[in-house]
Amino acid sequence: IIRSINISNTNNNKMKLAILSLIIASASAFAPLSSPRVSTSLNLSYGEFDGKMWDNEAKKIIYAKFDAGTARSVLNFNPFETFEGNS
Repeated sequence: IIRSINISNTNNNKMKLAILSLIIASASAFAPLSSPRVSTSLNLSYGEFDGKMWDNEAKKIIYAKFDAGTARSVLNFNPFETFEGNS
């Protein structure tokens, strides 16, 4: 009889340990992840005529500054250049 009580007590401790470990594991599933924050700021550069009238005179001024030998950018582009009829 004493031996069956010890086995029962050992099984009871194992069950308590199993339940405790399941509770801890499930609680960590809802914990927030600690990850480094990523910057959400954008470094946008705007052209010379941003917020102004983009008419033919403005396009002529940009075209006069255009340098075809350097890479295209916000400030260096051909305003009269089209892509299959779309500009």
